[in-house]
Amino acid sequence: MLSYTFVQHALLEIVLLSVGLGLLTILVNLRDLGVLGTGIGHAAFTGGVLGVLLGAPWLWTIATGLFVALLSSKIEGKRVSSANSVIVAFTFILALGLILSYFVPGQISTVMGLLFGSMLGVDVFDIVLTSVATLLLVIFFVKYYWEILSTSFDEEYSAVVGIPVKPLRLFISVLLAFYITVTIRAVGTLMMEALLVIPGAVALQLTDSYHKSWKISMALIAASGVISLIMAFYWNLPVSPLMVVILSLSFLIARFLFNQE
Repeated sequence: MLSYTFVQHALLEIVLLSVGLGLLTILVNLRDLGVLGTGIGHAAFTGGVLGVLLGAPWLWTIATGLFVALLSSKIEGKRVSSANSVIVAFTFILALGLILSYFVPGQISTVMGLLFGSMLGVDVFDIVLTSVATLLLVIFFVKYYWEILSTSFDEEYSAVVGIPVKPLRLFISVLLAFYITVTIRAVGTLMMEALLVIPGAVALQLTDSYHKSWKISMALIAASGVISLIMAFYWNLPVSPLMVVILSLSFLIARFLFNQE
C-alpha cells in the first residue's frame, strides 16, 4: 500500500491536515465560527469552478474564500449578525458557482470532486500549499496563543487590557479562509465544515484543558484519516466522507459516555 506514490501523498496530506485542522477546530468551536467555515467552504466551490473554466484553480479558490471572509466582516453590523452576514455573502457566491458549473465540461465528475474532495488525488503542489498554510497557522498560534484564548472568551475584557480585538478577529477569519481554500481539493467543500467542527467538539467533551483539547483533536483527525485511507485503498471508497463518519461516531461516543458537563 505505502509503495504507491498517491498513497504517500495522501498520508502526508492527512498528517498536515491533522495539525492545521486540529488547531482550527478548537478555535471554530470556542469562537462559534462554524457558519463562517461553512460559508468559506461553499465559496471555495465557486472558486474551483472558476478555476476549471479559466485556469489556475488554486488561485481562484483562495480568492473566493478570502472574498467571503472579508465581505462578511464588512456586512456585519448592529442590524446584521455575524452568522447572517456570512450567509448573505456565501449564498451569493455559491449560487454563482452552481450557475457556472453548467458550463464546465464533464460537469458531474467535476462538481462531485469539488464537493467531496479527492484525498487520493492530491499532488506535490497541493502538499506544498497545505504545508505553507499549516506553517502559517502554527506560527500564528505560537505567537498569539494567549491573545487568541482571551478574545475567544471575553472580547470586551481583551479590548480593555489592550489586545487588538478587531484586527485579531479579521486575521483569524483570513487565516481560516486561506487554510480552507488551499485544502479544499483534498477534503471537499461539503466535508470541510464537518472536519472544522466535529474533532474540536469531541475534544472539548473529553477534557476541560484547552492545551489537551488541541492535542486530542489533532490525534482524532490523524487517526480517522489513516483508518479512512486504508479503507479507501482496499474498498475503493472516498476518504473524506469516511473521516466524517468516523469522527461523527466518535462525537456520539464522547457525548454520551465521557461528557464533561
